[in-house]
Amino acid sequence: MAERGYPMDGGSGAVLTEPDWGAMASLWQDDGVADAPPGTALSVVSEEVPGVLKVRAGRASFRGFHYVLDEDMELSYNLNTDTSQWRTDSIVLRLDLGTNKLAIAIKEGVVGGSRPTPDVGGPTPEMELAFVNVPPNSGAVPAAQVGDQRQYISRRIRVSASGRETYPDGTIFYNAQAGRFYARIRPSGSNVSEVSPVPKFREVIAEPVSGSSDYPDTTSVGRLVWDESLKQLVAQTSWETPTWVPVGGDGKFRATKRRGGDSQITVTTAEQTLTIPIDRTGTFTFEGVIFYRHGTAGGTCGLQVTFPPMGVSGRGTVAFEYHNGSSTTSLRMASIVANGTLGPFGAPATGTTYSCRVYGSFTTTGASSLGSLGLTYTNPSGTVTIVNGSYLTVSQL
Repeated sequence: MAERGYPMDGGSGAVLTEPDWGAMASLWQDDGVADAPPGTALSVVSEEVPGVLKVRAGRASFRGFHYVLDEDMELSYNLNTDTSQWRTDSIVLRLDLGTNKLAIAIKEGVVGGSRPTPDVGGPTPEMELAFVNVPPNSGAVPAAQVGDQRQYISRRIRVSASGRETYPDGTIFYNAQAGRFYARIRPSGSNVSEVSPVPKFREVIAEPVSGSSDYPDTTSVGRLVWDESLKQLVAQTSWETPTWVPVGGDGKFRATKRRGGDSQITVTTAEQTLTIPIDRTGTFTFEGVIFYRHGTAGGTCGLQVTFPPMGVSGRGTVAFEYHNGSSTTSLRMASIVANGTLGPFGAPATGTTYSCRVYGSFTTTGASSLGSLGLTYTNPSGTVTIVNGSYLTVSQL
């Protein structure tokens, strides 16, 4: 294997081929359009004229080569003469070193078939910009049948002084005066860019082991916690009872509540050990794991499951298990009513930590079904201690 270095004044490095340039320059920038959403650079649009599309002006970087479209360009496509089936075409940026050309092209699909796949490893590599669904009977492409597939180049991390943050959207920069990182972003649906601070590490609480203790009992909605055991960033979403839900995802409700510190309940009290507000209707699964100690050998206690009001067609099912020190006893119920009591369960020895697990599902219907899922200890024969790390988690299906 020969060593090479280029460009040079002389020697083998003085001759720079197109593949050499592409290999070198592709290390400087990722493939993509020089823009950020909702920008229009190199976007494909249909003005619903049969046989004609339009590509907006813009620039791109692809395989180390620079593409420029100075002004909007019309792009002709073949009409679909089939009488019933649609056809999907792909609009790509194609690099052809054989003809020394970097240009936009159409990859025509097959009537009734799937969308053409861009060539990524052949002699004429392509980067997809959009796809269009071409209707039958030689009709024009409806504007809504253009699918934007642009990817964007990365932005450099810049250094800035206060008041000089005029970078493009998507840029991360370090403000030397403030001593922290910021990002210029444009929120979804907005036409105005804004500068947002990137959280410092100390602004995101790190919880090393899931369930080892409750997350900090703050009343700051939006507070972030990194759960190292779950490998998940969670955010507080409730002002009154701290409730934590994963950041990102599919928009479905997920929440976990953990207890911090030991707490005692006595023969004359009931303790709502864990509760999670449910802010929507739907079908949910839940699991609660409670660690407990009893002050009296052979002492017992009951556990009550409180569902949110589930509506006329709502329902709930529960299974219940507890570990008594030598084996796991399972008390399974096909269904229980709201506020149904499970147990009793016990503790053979005093001062020993045991566990019980409640799990199941429920479905809520109608606006009146909003409420909370809760676990409550009831009727203890003596003193029961709820041990640090007990948790309740809810996930929407």
